[in-house]
Amino acid sequence: LSYSARRIPEVTESPADVDRALKWGFGWQMGPFEMWDVLGFETVVEALREAGLPVAAWVEAMPAHGATTFYRQADGMPQVYVPAEEAYVDDPPPADEISLAAIRTDERRVLWKNPDAALLDLGDGVALYEFRSKANALGQFVMEGLMEAIERVENDPDLRGMVIANEGKNFSVGANLGEVAMAVMAGQMDTVEQAVRGFQQVVQRVRYAAKPVVVAPHQLTLGGACELVMACPNPVVAAETYIGLVELGAGLIPAGTGTMRLAAQAAALAPNGFPNEIQAYLQKYFEQVAMAKVATSARQGQEMGYVAPHAPVVMNAERRFFVAKQEVIRLSEQGYLPPPVQTHITVLGRPAAAALEVGAYQFLQGRFISEYDFHLAKKL
Repeated sequence: LSYSARRIPEVTESPADVDRALKWGFGWQMGPFEMWDVLGFETVVEALREAGLPVAAWVEAMPAHGATTFYRQADGMPQVYVPAEEAYVDDPPPADEISLAAIRTDERRVLWKNPDAALLDLGDGVALYEFRSKANALGQFVMEGLMEAIERVENDPDLRGMVIANEGKNFSVGANLGEVAMAVMAGQMDTVEQAVRGFQQVVQRVRYAAKPVVVAPHQLTLGGACELVMACPNPVVAAETYIGLVELGAGLIPAGTGTMRLAAQAAALAPNGFPNEIQAYLQKYFEQVAMAKVATSARQGQEMGYVAPHAPVVMNAERRFFVAKQEVIRLSEQGYLPPPVQTHITVLGRPAAAALEVGAYQFLQGRFISEYDFHLAKKL
């Protein structure tokens, strides 16, 4: 904090520029001056003195100008203290950053809501489906709400399409396993089957909606959330998106169309469609799902087949809503048509399954996986 303060005005005149540089360039949640405000102005100044660290002269002079924070709100406008001005100046958010929290406060821009989700008006004929359940899990209300939101957007002549996103710490940790566990413990297997079928239907609606639906994930995007991204024909992905089908780590098989799409992708990538060519891609996908591998970036997610290769990757995650909105507008202006329904997928049958099982058995013998992991791999 001492060092950051002493770099002003050497590198910039505004503390906000330093904070933004560290958040955008290094993925910090807060910049040094935002941290300083949270800790308390005088608390940090005293701590620096006690530690024998220099306090910038302009920071020492702030109280004399009536300033004891670096940031404040004035008539709804964010302001930052600028030493050269010896006063607060307006610091409006960049035009390409959209705050869902600000939109939510205007009831006129809430088009529909249920206990775990809402359909918001982003403007310019674009809606945004925001889910905010615990850990952003894809539970019953979220999935039912998503189906409702798609139907509303399709039937509203004033809407071009929809973005699926949220401002949570993570996009989503996947399906709500608590709901599934309760049904299993109660012996309600029919309920579980209905839930799985319903989940698949909603994911398919995302893919084949009559108007563009853009999924815009960030941070953890696991399990069912990964399958939403895979189904989306035109996702917009934050660079720091950690995406994967991790269900086998919880003793389950992915059931939200993800494995189907990987099988279809393996067949599509085979240059000549020969079984040995398809098998090579199948083996790769089988291993990453069986070992619950998670991509460490959006680019790696593309390499692993979880993110469309043409998907825009947004370096600054705070821009993802704006970029996704622009993508909906672009697709609408071009005359959007959903992808053709895929009715046939080339699969290789028992010989390929046997080869995959042999590979899993070798992992078992090498003690890389447990007996139960091997059992799950055979089911996969």
